[in-house]
Amino acid sequence: MGLVSPRAVLDALLDACAEQGELMRARAVMRRMRSRMLGGFHGWKRKEFNLLIKAAARSRDPSAAFLAAGEMRTHGISPDACTYNTLLYAVSKGAGGYREGRALLVEMRSRAVLAKNHRLLPNALSYTCLLGCLTSDESMEDRFETLVQLEEEMCEDADLRLDAVARAAVIDACLALGRMDAGLSYLNKYVGWGRGVRGHAYMALMRSFAANKDVVKVRGLKERMLREAQGRVHKSQIKEAEKLLEGAAASMD
Repeated sequence: MGLVSPRAVLDALLDACAEQGELMRARAVMRRMRSRMLGGFHGWKRKEFNLLIKAAARSRDPSAAFLAAGEMRTHGISPDACTYNTLLYAVSKGAGGYREGRALLVEMRSRAVLAKNHRLLPNALSYTCLLGCLTSDESMEDRFETLVQLEEEMCEDADLRLDAVARAAVIDACLALGRMDAGLSYLNKYVGWGRGVRGHAYMALMRSFAANKDVVKVRGLKERMLREAQGRVHKSQIKEAEKLLEGAAASMD
């Protein structure tokens, strides 16, 4: 069994810092990587800058994420889909960044066409992050109308696989904008297509309708979750659904 290289150890440490959103520590690891490798350092890897961007995103610092992306380009490393999606995630955690996020999506598509590289095309994660940019941008008018247009764009994109996570993100976005009935309509739409939605989306809808004391919808969603939800419905979700139903019913007395 071979020895693990010092760079591999530092990459693992950088990954851990990124997961925890420890931006300053991530930068310290990269400085150490550069200074300690000496003759064994053969230039930066794209993965290392992507992890630095991830650390910035997790620390809710979009400016630092874009700074890291700029440094990556300075070193002659072009962004990949992971880079763009992590930048989109960083913008979604900031305030007022839908237009910035939209510009990233347009850049992804343009670069994919120019490079003839379909791997650079926006994917379901890209749009999921863009939905987060939209709901966090309180300065933007007509956010729900933009959400409707964005969902239509996602559905019409022949190259995009609208997975269960993205479908749940559309419903979550409706709820974040205070449009419970729209969220329920999208649930009905996806189930009607034969594309399931995970229990998370049913629970999010139940919480909203329970807060609105709508016992009928809470009960209906609980029954539908057990019957329709994609993947496993956890015992904790069933227990919470029962409590939501009891609470909604009690508020009517």
